[in-house]
Amino acid sequence: MALREELTSSEKLEKFETFGRISKEDDGKIIKDENDEVISVELSTYKKLIECQGGKNLMVWLNLAIIIGILCETYMVFYIGQWAIDPELQLEGYNLFAGVIIGLAGFTAVCEFARSKIVCYMIFNAGNKFHADMINKIFRAPINLFFDVTPTGLIINRFSNDLEKVELAFWCIKWALVCGYNCLMIVVVIAVAKW
Repeated sequence: MALREELTSSEKLEKFETFGRISKEDDGKIIKDENDEVISVELSTYKKLIECQGGKNLMVWLNLAIIIGILCETYMVFYIGQWAIDPELQLEGYNLFAGVIIGLAGFTAVCEFARSKIVCYMIFNAGNKFHADMINKIFRAPINLFFDVTPTGLIINRFSNDLEKVELAFWCIKWALVCGYNCLMIVVVIAVAKW
């Protein structure tokens, strides 16, 4: 029977101070502060995001709704400019002008509504898929290595933050596409315009 080694009070204090430390820098914390984590997003993450939202078809429909809306808006501005510089068109073709402008404005609004609904549908699909994946992984996490050392509030906070970031990613994708197509349309108008 091995005798238990007796420690002096200073040795006990030293062991107690290092208890739970992984390294000297973590200052006895069992878990890291989530604000200190370094997060990197790779291309594969965006590919998974597109797959989770319903595939490439919705991205195609989103792009079409954006392009058609921007084309209608650009033609409407062009048509108003043509009407403003042509006095004969102002007098004779007022009803036609009003009808075309109202039609283009209405179609632009429909395209904006469609692209917003498409993004909402994408967010719904991706949110449900990511939530189900996260729940699956949480339920399969080892109790002693995850649940015992991770506070419940932190788990809930991560869930809500991750789902919020998924939603934000789709709105950012939508507005990046809108800005990109608007810039492209500006370049086309500058190239085509008669100076």
